[in-house]
Amino acid sequence: MITDIPQCKSKWDISRAKGADVLAKYRASQSQNKQAYEDFRRYEEEGVTAYQDCFAREAKKQPWFDSLKEQAQSTVDRLQPLPDK
Repeated sequence: MITDIPQCKSKWDISRAKGADVLAKYRASQSQNKQAYEDFRRYEEEGVTAYQDCFAREAKKQPWFDSLKEQAQSTVDRLQPLPDK
């Protein structure tokens, strides 16, 4: 089973918290503070990117990685066309 990687999740959580703060400002302005909305979108995008980058780097070190890699290879092998006879 794939599990969260704590150091990656924390990067996303930090961006989400910053995003929540500026989203509250945007809502308090009755959707008039466009900069707050742009900041919210930027924090969301940065959080996703940071999580993905971290996950790509750290996944190989996780205990579930080798098993998942074997499962993926098995699926690929089954999907390959049979050779012509």
